[in-house]
Amino acid sequence: MVEGKIKTIVISHFDSDHWGGLKNLYYKDEFSAYFKTNKVFHNGLFLTKKGEDEVIGKTIAGAGAEFFEDTILDKGGLAAFAEKYGGEKQTGYTKLMMEIMKKTPDTDIRILSAGSDALNKEITPVDELAMEILAPVLCDVQSKKLLRKFDGDVGIQKNGHSVVIKIKYKNVTILLPGDINDEAEAFLLDHYKQKKEIFCADVYKVAHHGSSNFADDFAYAVKPFAYVISSGDNEQHSHPRPDTLGFLGKAARGSRPLIFCTELARSTKEELKTPEGLRTKINAALKEYESARTKEKKDKLEKLLDKLEKSLNRSISVYGAINLRTDGHKILFSQKLEAKRGDLEWDIYRLEPGAGGLVLVRK
Repeated sequence: MVEGKIKTIVISHFDSDHWGGLKNLYYKDEFSAYFKTNKVFHNGLFLTKKGEDEVIGKTIAGAGAEFFEDTILDKGGLAAFAEKYGGEKQTGYTKLMMEIMKKTPDTDIRILSAGSDALNKEITPVDELAMEILAPVLCDVQSKKLLRKFDGDVGIQKNGHSVVIKIKYKNVTILLPGDINDEAEAFLLDHYKQKKEIFCADVYKVAHHGSSNFADDFAYAVKPFAYVISSGDNEQHSHPRPDTLGFLGKAARGSRPLIFCTELARSTKEELKTPEGLRTKINAALKEYESARTKEKKDKLEKLLDKLEKSLNRSISVYGAINLRTDGHKILFSQKLEAKRGDLEWDIYRLEPGAGGLVLVRK
C-alpha cells in the first residue's frame, strides 16, 4: 500500500463537526500506519472537561478585557496543557492532538493566527495565489500572546475564535470564516477599523452553517457576489436561518447575487454499499501486511490490497454538493441536478467580469 501524505491540515476550531473526521485517520490502525502529515494548524483555544461539561480555563485581565491564560501556541504549550488537564479533564479534541504527536512525532502542531504567512509557505507556489489569515487575533498581555475572551458562553468563545482565511487568486477573492459569530465579528471590525475593506470578498462561505448570530456590519463589509452555505440535516438549529437568507441577499453586491446552500439543494442521497465481505478481506490483508517479515511477502500483499481497494465502489452522489472553480477572473459554480435534464447532470452558474464587478451570465 502506498503511504499517504497531507502536507497541511487546518482545523478552524474545536467543534467536533470541524475535526471529528480526523479520528478515523489517526485512531484506526489501517489508516494511521500509512498516513503522514507535515503540519497541523489550530486556533489556539482548547477546552477542558468538568464532569460532562466542557469548560475553558482561567483568564487574566489586561487592556480592559479578559484573556485566556491557556492560549496554545505550539507543541510545547500543547504538551504542557495536556499534562495539566489530563485524565478525565481531557477532551476528545486534546486527545486527538496528543495521538497525532504520538503516532507522527515529526508533525508540527501550532496556532494559525492573524498576520501569519504560514499557509503561503506551505502551499505549492502558484502565481498570484495567496492566503491571508485574518483571525484569530493574538493580543499582547503581560508579555504573553493570548486570545481575548468574548461576552458569552463557551460556545461563543470556541466559535468566535475560528480561523478566518481570505484566499486571493489573481482577481478573485474567497472568505472562509469558520463558525465566527457577532461577538467575534464586532471585535474584528474594530481590530481592522483602519482597513475594513480587508473583509470584502467575491465569494463568502457563510459562517456557522447559516446561523443568524452574525453582525450586520460584518456582512456589509464582506459584500460578496455569491454565498455558499454548508448545512445538513439532523441538526437542532434550523440552519440556514430564514432571516439570514433574507439579509444575505440584501447585503450582497450585484443585481442578482447567488446563494448556494447544500441543504436546500439536496433532496436525495445514494448510499455507498460495500460488497459483502470485502472490508473484512481488506482488514485481514492489512493485518497480515503489518506482520509480514519479507519484502516478497509485503510486495505480494500490496498487490492484493490494491486489487481489493479497486473493487470498492467509491462513487457516491450526494445532491447538494456545491462546486466552485475559478481561473482568477471568472467563477463557475455547479450543483448536481436531482434528475438528468437531457444529457445534463449539473446546474451551472457563471460569474464574469462586467460593469461594477462580477456579473451573472444568464443561460
